[in-house]
Amino acid sequence: RPRGLGIVAMSGPLMSHPRVRALKTAGEQEAVATLQNLLLRTDAEAEYSAGLFDDPGALIRYLRARHWNMQAAEDMIRCTARWRKAFGFEDLISGKLKAVVEVENATGKLYT
Repeated sequence: RPRGLGIVAMSGPLMSHPRVRALKTAGEQEAVATLQNLLLRTDAEAEYSAGLFDDPGALIRYLRARHWNMQAAEDMIRCTARWRKAFGFEDLISGKLKAVVEVENATGKLYT
């Protein structure tokens, strides 16, 4: 479990989120807050972070996936944000690629 993560503000909307409050230990809650603080330094040109860096559930999932290893979780979530940017995820969810998706779906190459 997370230890020695430093002093982090333990209040605000993140700490009152039900998923954060449901964590078993204060150390886990502190880890989520620490990860969120680390992710404040983002490169908007290289990363698409919406729904990742600002989502307590996503932060918790990445921390759990890396067994609460802060550096590994940060690396993993940043890799996802960079992939989203390179893949054009923002265009996909905004509907800009709706016509392309409809064509691919009509040919049976895509599941909905």
